[in-house]
Amino acid sequence: MIEASKIAKVPTPIDWRKTFHTGSELPDGDTVWIVENILPEGIGFFGALSGAGKTWVALSLARAISTGTPFLGAFDVPVGVPVLYLCPEMSAKGFKRRLK
Repeated sequence: MIEASKIAKVPTPIDWRKTFHTGSELPDGDTVWIVENILPEGIGFFGALSGAGKTWVALSLARAISTGTPFLGAFDVPVGVPVLYLCPEMSAKGFKRRLK
């Protein structure tokens, strides 16, 4: 007989209806821009072919947001905020080279 403590527990299913929202449940108001007319608050995504410059754009964006300076010298960053830059596609050494 198998001990009860060794049996894998089945996770409780998530009720997706509590995770997603209807239009009436979404907040009202104006768009809050992290970078004026470029990056609104929320979740963003960069996608392009390898070597197209995604990392350089993301690093420039992170610098502008964290320092509160204009992105590319042209797009206002109303308030500087801390940035956590996650870079899973390259090694720490490769990332350090790009930072320099």
